[in-house]
This record gives sequence, C-alpha cells and structure tokens, in this order.
Amino acid sequence: MIDLLRRNSAACRFFGALTQSTIGTGVGYVALLVIAYDRLRSPWAISLLLLADFLPGMLLGPVLGAATDRWPRRACMVAADVIRAAAFVGIAFVDSFAAMLALALLAGAGTALFRPAALAALPALVGRDQIAAGTGLYGTINNLGILAGPAAAAPLLVVAGPEALLVANGLSFALSALILSTLHISGEPRPAAPDDAEPAASLIEQTRSGVAQIARIPGLSMLIAATGANTLFIAMINVGEPLIVRDTFGLGGSSLGLLVAVSGLGLVLGSLAASRPTTVPRCKRRWLAAVGLTAAGVALTGLAPLFWLALVGVALTGIGNGMQLVDERVLMQTVVPSELMGRAFALIETIVAWGTGIAFLGGGAIASLLGAQSMFVIAGAGIGVVCLAATFALRRTWTEAPEVGPAGLVAAPA
Repeated sequence: MIDLLRRNSAACRFFGALTQSTIGTGVGYVALLVIAYDRLRSPWAISLLLLADFLPGMLLGPVLGAATDRWPRRACMVAADVIRAAAFVGIAFVDSFAAMLALALLAGAGTALFRPAALAALPALVGRDQIAAGTGLYGTINNLGILAGPAAAAPLLVVAGPEALLVANGLSFALSALILSTLHISGEPRPAAPDDAEPAASLIEQTRSGVAQIARIPGLSMLIAATGANTLFIAMINVGEPLIVRDTFGLGGSSLGLLVAVSGLGLVLGSLAASRPTTVPRCKRRWLAAVGLTAAGVALTGLAPLFWLALVGVALTGIGNGMQLVDERVLMQTVVPSELMGRAFALIETIVAWGTGIAFLGGGAIASLLGAQSMFVIAGAGIGVVCLAATFALRRTWTEAPEVGPAGLVAAPA
C-alpha cells in the first residue's frame, strides 16, 4: 500500500480524497441522528433516515451501475460527491423533516452511484499488479472512517452544533469532488457516438443485458449469492451486539463500545491482511478461508461464557469479514470485463443493501424469540453453510489465472 501511494500520484490523490470524505461521513452520521431525534423526538425519525441511506441502492443500484459503465467513472464519482455535498449542507438548513428525508434519500443515491464507480475504476487507477493493494486500502480507509468519524463527532459536538458538523461533512464531499476531478483514469467508458440507424440502448436495457452477461461468467453468480447470504447473517449480529452485552453478560455502554471498537479494529486488520498481491486461485482460497473464519468468530461470540471470549469472537469475525470484502472485490475486478464492472459491483451492492434491510428486521425478531446468543449461533451456522456450499460450487472454478484482456485488464474466461 505504501509503495502504491509513493509511486502513483493519481492513486494518492484518490485515497486522500476518500480518507477525508469517509471521516466526514462518520462525523455527519452521528450529527444526522442527533438532528433527526431533536427535531422529531421519535425513534421512527432515526429508522427512516437510516433506511434512506439504503433505499436508493436497493431500488436503483443496477441502473446506477449501468451509468458507471456508460459514462466516465471519474465523472460519476465527481457527480456523486457533488450530490452528497449539496444534500448534507441542505439538511443542516431545512426545518421540515420531510425535506430532511428527501435530502437523505438524495445523499443515499449519491453513495449508490459512487461505490460501483470507485470500485470499477480502481483496476485502471492503480494498475493490474496493484489491484489487491488498492482494494485493500479502499476497504481499510472505509473501515477506519467508521471508527474515527463517530469518535471525532463526540468532542466536536461539545464545541459545535450538529448542523455545523453536517456542513463540514458536505464540504468534505465538495473537496473530494474537486480532487477527483483532477484524476486521469485510463480505459474510461465513453458515451457511444450517436447513430441514427442504431439508437443507443437505454440505461434499463443496458442494466438488463449487463445482468444477463454477468450471470454467464463462471463462478460469479455463486460469489454474489454467497455475499448476499453472508451479509444477511452478519447484519443480524449488529442487532444482537447490544443485547448480548446487556442481557448475556449484564454489562453496560462502555463494554458495548469496547465490543464495537474491537469489531472495527478486526475489519481494519482483515482489510490489511488481504492487501497482498495474489493469484486468482489463491484469492479464491483466501476468500473461502475468510468466510470460514467469519463463521467461527460469530459462533464463538454466541457460545462464549465470558465477555473476553466474546471479544475474541468479535475480533475474529471482523478480521474474517474484512478479508472477505477485499478478496471478493479483487475477484470481481479480475474476472469481470471492464465494460461490465460497474454493473457487477452495483448488483452486489444492491443485494447487500437488501440483505442488510431484511437482517435489521429479522434479527430483532429472532433475538426476541430465542435470545441474542442463539441468534449469534444461528448466524454462525448460516455463514458456515454458505462457506461449504461455495467451496463445493467453486471447486472447479478459478483454478487457473484468466487471460489478460485489452488495456492490461483481466478478461473473464469464455
């Protein structure tokens, strides 16, 4: 990662912009929840705003992914950051909760556009030999932002109001858009030249044809399905963490904070561990091992008789999940052709968004009926089943490195 940043000035600017905007997002997340509750005085305000972050990706993700395959990805990232900058600054100044919700949906749409554009642009930005390092750094920065942003929000709220923090978050996106506009990314998609005899396909048509082509890439459907199932189980444990600390171990908020911090640190370490250069077969094996480690960590957390053992389980879960996220992205960046990559990442982000939403609802119901520990054990067993199914389904897939395609990118096997 250090070598990448030292040798590649464009990558250095990209990751610098990402770092400050990700920390700003963490700060803005806390400020947004404070403002929502202060203005409406209802837990439903928080639930609706959290849903607003997922809903655009759930409904429009593949179409936005088609946009990143149709137009330059740098332009898509800049547009996404401009949208989020306007949305968060606007939330700071509106009084109506309906207007807040509309702007939060706009910010969610910006996020749903940025992620597939950024992940699809990474191979061309960092170079084929640095895909693992670049993708690992992307995951590390996002995980550090989850830790550092909310931690920074606590002292900042003492000296500044939540509205000021939202404006600062908006400005971080504006700065990111300015920095990203200076990048040159080789192999960018270009809008097709107008042809009266053959009109350009609509985004809906591009989305449909892209999903069909992605489904024909060997192994990719299994990878996407496994990621969606894992997300469902992992998101369930987010619901169970406060319950297992309070109900199982009889501890308070500081212990919950420690549990969440250990989980976040595990994610960072997992992202770092998966950043080493690798071959496609080794990346597949590492991804499967990461899924297995996640399953073991979740099950250990549920079965732990002592709090410190639960911390070990949560740490293993974070490490496994961090490695899994990087490795699945590296596999997709390797086996998916560049012209389909935006739609592939948008498809997986959409499935993840649906899995998270379902888990937030289902996790609470399971925890209420069976208890938090049982929910962890069920989630661990579910991830274990996914690991076994993926191991069997991919046993003859990605056993050799695919051929190198145009522009130095790796093409999918025929």
